[in-house]
Amino acid sequence: MIGALHANRSRRLLGAVLLAACLPANPESVPASFPAPTSYPPVAAGDYSPADHAGAEALMNAARAALAAREYAVARKAAGQVAQEYPSAPGTSEALWVLALAAQAEGDHGEAAERAGALALVLGADHPAFPEVQDLRAESLFDSGDLLAAAETSLGLPGDAYADAAAARVEAAVATLDRDELARLAAGAVGGQPERRFAPVFAELALVTAFAGDSGTSRAYARRAREAGAEGRAARMSAAVLSGDLSGLGPAAPVIGVVLPFSGPPNNRAYAESFWEGVEVASAMAQRTGVRVEVVREDNRGTRLGSARGVRAVASRGAVAILGPLRDSTVFEAAQAKPSRVPLFSPTARRVPEAAGVYSLGAASPLAARTLAGALAELGYASAALLHGSGYGETLEARVFRRAFATAGGRVERSVQYPSGVTTFIEPLGEVAALLPELLVVLATAAELELLAPQMSFMGLDTLGIQVAGTAAWSSPGVMNAVAQRHTDRVIAVSPSPPGSREETREAFRAEYENRFRKTLQSEVPAVGFDLFRIALAAYGEGIRRVGAAAGGAERVTRLRGATGIFSVVDGRLEREAFPVRIFEGALLPLDAVLPELPPRVPPPSSRNGSRPEPADGA
Repeated sequence: MIGALHANRSRRLLGAVLLAACLPANPESVPASFPAPTSYPPVAAGDYSPADHAGAEALMNAARAALAAREYAVARKAAGQVAQEYPSAPGTSEALWVLALAAQAEGDHGEAAERAGALALVLGADHPAFPEVQDLRAESLFDSGDLLAAAETSLGLPGDAYADAAAARVEAAVATLDRDELARLAAGAVGGQPERRFAPVFAELALVTAFAGDSGTSRAYARRAREAGAEGRAARMSAAVLSGDLSGLGPAAPVIGVVLPFSGPPNNRAYAESFWEGVEVASAMAQRTGVRVEVVREDNRGTRLGSARGVRAVASRGAVAILGPLRDSTVFEAAQAKPSRVPLFSPTARRVPEAAGVYSLGAASPLAARTLAGALAELGYASAALLHGSGYGETLEARVFRRAFATAGGRVERSVQYPSGVTTFIEPLGEVAALLPELLVVLATAAELELLAPQMSFMGLDTLGIQVAGTAAWSSPGVMNAVAQRHTDRVIAVSPSPPGSREETREAFRAEYENRFRKTLQSEVPAVGFDLFRIALAAYGEGIRRVGAAAGGAERVTRLRGATGIFSVVDGRLEREAFPVRIFEGALLPLDAVLPELPPRVPPPSSRNGSRPEPADGA
């Protein structure tokens, strides 16, 4: 099928030669208003002389002859000279066509796509040559590896120009695209009545959303694919989704392994069992979308050796993804024991191995730090002080924040670091109070904030008019529920969902959970188990879509909506989308929310006496 993508290349070259043979002879003298002797307009509007016209046509004759003789380098040189030296002469946009054809023939696909795109803009959609030019552009984009643009250009071809080669490009391209990219293509369907050409797009979306656990949406896309006349792969996928059985699309029914401390210390056991409840909910919902998934669990007893043993046990059962363990040390041990292509997802580890295929929801979030820096810069803050722990995650977020804030025009005047694991923050907070910054960015874990936030008020920082900001730990349910509101009021933070939004996935999870277990959902842990299971299953689905294998799809997970956020794998990290918020009276509000005015800013005694220390760079 893909061989058809190049079948019309010889026809294009022959057509160019025949067209050249039919052109009228060059006039000896051409006024500036003389119409173009061919159907091609000039590259750019402007005056030209008879000499310009003659020079351009002489070069074009040479370019056409070289193209016919397959002397592509000569053709590109002559046509390039036309476009550069005589852009306003009549017919010179033909040079762009020669450049595109010759570049494509020489394998310079990016250049071919660029030249064809430029010619399409010059011609306009009403020009008779426009469909052929766009078809060449789509072919060049496909060959250059820009598959989204290739599919988008192919799907946009007018009328009869959408032939077998274009259809083959679309079918090959959409099998590699992620959910967001597919949705962008689907938006091009005309008037809500899907054309036949969009059937592969709808079918791929049906499969992607089925593995993401969205049964209603997946079936709706499958119906659209069928109504559009899906054939081949698209027909098989849409039929599988509508039948409620996807087992025939992959190598086997997927197995998800769960390796957690189901015995050992009470806190570990409680976490593991709550997490398992979320897994059970996600598994039941996946079964309803047609994914015959099997879940196996192993007790690692919270130890490194138990983690390695548990990982090997679930891997021997054919696990396509592994959920757990919890701690950094057990995750490192598990990562060494797992098969290289099986992704591992920890819910809580603060640091994971840099090797590919290991992810954690508890790890540092560069995305959140960048989002916070951008939001603070947009609010007009030009300088800040940083207060952060010495752990790997906090240090990484501090480095990312500093760089992003500087890019946005801000400056971190001082970094104050405290040792991770401490319970008293009097010394670093005293240093911050002496600095009297306008903006203090606190990067800490949720557990640290439960101790740190009240001590900030104790040290009087809330009376100094200092604006406090921080990443997602500030808006987490644990901190919002455990810390008194007066210690978090007015803090600028980021949240995994926009303020005031109603998250349908979270509501669906809550309803399913409470119906299944006959109890009220009171913890975030089951929701984390639910989300990681869905992420693992989506990664499996991405893998079998592309290579027919169970592994290899985690890096393609994009904007997966879960109960605790919207997830993507970015630069090898599992990230939640981050939305800037302002915390007040226990609620997450938009940044521009109007709040009661604060009392006048009161400097500390040392500042009143003129002894405020000078800020310095770095920690």
